[in-house]
Amino acid sequence: MENLSKEGLRPWCGKSPKVLILGTLPGNMSIRMQAYYQNKSRNSFWKIMQSIFPGYDSENEEKYITSHGIALWDCLKSGDRMGSTDSGFCGAMSPNDLERFLDEHPTIHTIVLNGKSTYSSYFSVFFSDIVRKKPMRIEVFNSTANTNAKPFEVKLREWSKLKELLD
Repeated sequence: MENLSKEGLRPWCGKSPKVLILGTLPGNMSIRMQAYYQNKSRNSFWKIMQSIFPGYDSENEEKYITSHGIALWDCLKSGDRMGSTDSGFCGAMSPNDLERFLDEHPTIHTIVLNGKSTYSSYFSVFFSDIVRKKPMRIEVFNSTANTNAKPFEVKLREWSKLKELLD
């Protein structure tokens, strides 16, 4: 039987990140591999990043993404979830300490949420008071998950705005 209790990953963050991309909680494969967006047959995140930024390195995705001024993390530190998708949450959820993270990384000026459900179900629930205290730009992009009905080209066009946010 599957263990329902899932623990998230540590943030991937370089020296002076400008943009923080937040998901909900990594899927089972990512948790097992201790690396973000590892089920590449079910999520286009790395394919999208590779299309936007040159020099993709599948051997060191953390260095690759952080070298572009991007930090990766999740809304949730842990949660009870059946399977790997957001629809599987079935119990306790514990948010990450986003306020402390933003205090430690004052160069972050934009948060990009990976998926509309990430915003409506998790970010707005756990972090709306932080946004009032620390006004910053919040962008909600279509989920990179392949379960999202949007075609890859539509997701790529939207996520390409990330380059503008880093300028």
